[in-house]
Amino acid sequence: MLAFSLASAGGQVAGQEPIATKVPQAAQITRLVYELPVDALQRTLQRDDRNTMESLLKQAVDAVANRLSTAKVARLGAASFSVELATVRAEDIASARQRIESIGSLEMRILARNDYAEADLGLEQERKRLEAWLGKGGRAKLQEDLGAIDNYRAAAPDKIRWVPRKVRANQGQWSYSLSQLPATGEATVRAFTDEQWNNRRVPAAMLNDEDAFLIELVAVNLHETSFSHRDLQRDKVRLTVDQNGDPGVRYEFVKERRKAYAAWSHKHIRHSSAIIVNGELLAAPIFVGKITGPGIITGNFDLPQAEALVAALQSGALPAKPQLISQEVLPADQPTRANKAASPAAQGK
Repeated sequence: MLAFSLASAGGQVAGQEPIATKVPQAAQITRLVYELPVDALQRTLQRDDRNTMESLLKQAVDAVANRLSTAKVARLGAASFSVELATVRAEDIASARQRIESIGSLEMRILARNDYAEADLGLEQERKRLEAWLGKGGRAKLQEDLGAIDNYRAAAPDKIRWVPRKVRANQGQWSYSLSQLPATGEATVRAFTDEQWNNRRVPAAMLNDEDAFLIELVAVNLHETSFSHRDLQRDKVRLTVDQNGDPGVRYEFVKERRKAYAAWSHKHIRHSSAIIVNGELLAAPIFVGKITGPGIITGNFDLPQAEALVAALQSGALPAKPQLISQEVLPADQPTRANKAASPAAQGK
């Protein structure tokens, strides 16, 4: 059973307001300094020439400020910014970092399959090419950085894209692999070895790693219609819970895209969709009916992760993932002096 689902809200699950990061007044504050990778910003500009480097930087700082309503966010240098939190509590800092470091991108796509009638996606050929790339050093590169898959070029890049998915550990066993499921097996290539899989038992060398995971790559269909965070009504994104009490994200499409999404979900009944958040595949739920109203994404994340996704979708996506440069505790009155030397600032409310 898939742990992640995409369903019509249908008014059955009560929405909740996203929980803001609340921090107490304190004599000390925590100052985080981030940098946006220039190479990632340049790639964004190549895909969308309507922006400039300056507009991307402003967009990022404004989005972070909106995600943290009680923090102070300021531009520092060409591609860096600071975030001041009126707290030194580890749990508050961790929650804030999740919100800051979430790109906030969401894609809804259809998995590639061999019987897709509208175009020959060349899926089998792509699987062989990808497996060869993995065997020639690609597997090691992925273990160091999931973004390494961006350097792999498919034979038909306008038809298929490979998206990484983490197979996580739970009580000494690996979670399910999409390669084992009938609906998703043909679109999935394992980037882990049989020794690492170990008949689903986590190897002894990885048992003490709370964040242990394996990687598999899933092919999505680029020929087919898709939807993204740009199609959502930001003010309708809400934190919610499902029938089991697990956290979820409730969303609605903008009016112009509702009919298209309903038709898309109906067209692909009994086929797997792809829910991609921040460049990673979170799930591949199967459409069981036409979705005409709000939807809910549930499962596969805890409450802080759900809150971070809600905050990111409400504030807008970042052009790149911010990289933490430094973290320090300062007297509460010191940041005021530090910010006077900063570049033009954008401060949160």
